[in-house]
Amino acid sequence: MARVRPEGWTEISAVATDPEYRGQGLASRLVLDVAFHMQERGDRALLHAAATNAGAIAVYERLGFALRRRTTFSAVRTPSA
Repeated sequence: MARVRPEGWTEISAVATDPEYRGQGLASRLVLDVAFHMQERGDRALLHAAATNAGAIAVYERLGFALRRRTTFSAVRTPSA
């Protein structure tokens, strides 16, 4: 679940809840627990979400996280042979 680790930070990545189980606080409890253990070892939690993923952003904000930076990602596709 942790992929990116710039000094002092660890990314919490790929948190998803099956639609059938949403609304039970599962993702919130998982994120808070992982962030707690990161903080215990001296790191801060880093999360990312697409700007269009309003559900994830709302959950992160309810948990006390705040937007720190907007980043633009680009995809490049190589031409077919």
